Amino acid sequence: MVRNYPQYYGGISNTISYKAFTLDFLFQFVKQDGTTLMSSTGAQPGYPYGTANFQVDEYNDYLAQGNVLSSGYQNSFFNYLGSTASVVDASYIKLKNVSASYQIPLDEATKKYLQSIRLSIQGQNLVTFTKYKGLDPETQGLALPPLRTITFGTQFTF
Repeated sequence: MVRNYPQYYGGISNTISYKAFTLDFLFQFVKQDGTTLMSSTGAQPGYPYGTANFQVDEYNDYLAQGNVLSSGYQNSFFNYLGSTASVVDASYIKLKNVSASYQIPLDEATKKYLQSIRLSIQGQNLVTFTKYKGLDPETQGLALPPLRTITFGTQFTF
């Protein structure tokens, strides 16, 4: 049976500083079951083409023309739905956040007008380690996966 919640989850975060450099990161890990992409697209056994390939009108026309799905198809379909055939390991480790910054050293003459300058780069959802064979184990194809974003920045302190 597919659990709708993770068996366990967590993260590891750290900040490393050396002189004018700072590096922050967060790894997120989740142990969970998921479903294959096949089960979420409607291409289950028991229906000749999977219900996802029919438009509503086409499906009704298909049934109206006497193409009634036999009980053999229906039995295999319901057996499939009740089984663990589509359950897979959707566990993952994701580099969720990374931030690196550098404080530019300033001479005393410049510090009269400008106290500090910091350059930074931040990234989110940069890499995912998983054996899951779908689009993204976090959303499992049911929603838009978290977007990968990279941001550059500068900070001036006057």
